[in-house]
Amino acid sequence: MDFEYIASTLLEIEGYAEKARFASAVAENLRSKRALLLQKDRDALTNAVFTILKAILIDIKNAESYKEKYDIFDCESALMDITAFLYPDPSKAPEELYVIVKTVYDVVTRERFLENAIIAAFESGKVDEEATKEIIKLASGIENDEFHRGQLFVGLYEFSKQHDAITEGARKMLSEYTESELKRFSEMSTLPKGAAEILEIVCDVAKSFKTDETAKYITKILSFGVNTVNYYAIETLLSLGCEVPQEYIDLLAKSLFHANGIYFTLKRYGKKHLFPQELANEEYLAKSDMVHWLCYPTELGKEPYEIKLLGDCKVKGEKYFIFIYKTDSDNLDEELKNKWLIGWSSDDGGTFSNFDLFEEYDTGKPEKTVKRIKKKLIG
Repeated sequence: MDFEYIASTLLEIEGYAEKARFASAVAENLRSKRALLLQKDRDALTNAVFTILKAILIDIKNAESYKEKYDIFDCESALMDITAFLYPDPSKAPEELYVIVKTVYDVVTRERFLENAIIAAFESGKVDEEATKEIIKLASGIENDEFHRGQLFVGLYEFSKQHDAITEGARKMLSEYTESELKRFSEMSTLPKGAAEILEIVCDVAKSFKTDETAKYITKILSFGVNTVNYYAIETLLSLGCEVPQEYIDLLAKSLFHANGIYFTLKRYGKKHLFPQELANEEYLAKSDMVHWLCYPTELGKEPYEIKLLGDCKVKGEKYFIFIYKTDSDNLDEELKNKWLIGWSSDDGGTFSNFDLFEEYDTGKPEKTVKRIKKKLIG
């Protein structure tokens, strides 16, 4: 691999979210291949890491919100992984790199005080009332930054498989706090910046930390009309055995991003009949699954602005719907933007796209083109 080119690319990428994804891929590649680096490669990567860490110190201080800092933290974490590979023995790292790594680590640790308290509580093996009281106090003390305050719920979500470590008293405290936060959100006239992204997690976590008032406040939250929030709000209401206003189910069903998900959520709770029947067909649900997959940050990161069915085929008894779509996503090379690309979706979760150009497979006859795509791409 050309690590000098990789290092220069890492420096050139704009935006910490994108830089973090690239740095994570570099770190994973280094680990998985146990790459043997020439000195010039090590020097190039060292310089890139050092340069970005210096910028991070400035940008953390100047960030206007915790969400901006959060993206920086992701990048810092990936850079630390690269550094650990480059210098398994920290004492052998160049002194200036060692100093900047330690400085950035200390700064990030101070900034992430809430997340660190949650991690420490769960890693102790027992989340008791004392630890929970401190975590809630830290979260409650954060004002005018819903994304930062909401990291309590992000933590509960990320440690969902370890909830049995939470004592009965601590669980009661968390349930009461979750209720108070749902109530606080439900009384807002509009959702402030960063709130929607957190509120969807709060509504999801509420399934595990519910009270007698949970359903009431979640139902009120539906009126904000934010689909990303309402998807989880509806699932929680269903888990509580509550009725869900049909209008909010209809809104999700009409959203290609959410339709497939809400259809199968309703089916799982025995409420499939609530999904609009005119949309409950294989093609529409497959298209929805295709769009949802394309929206992952590692794929397009957004919905295609145009998508249509090319045809369907069967592979090993499984039905596949083949779509073509157009996008201007920054995740793609320029030669792929605004061109028809190929993707497919099947009932068994085989939704995928290599971002192949449709023009390279188009025979001018749809049925023949579908057969060609099946043979060459799906198998």
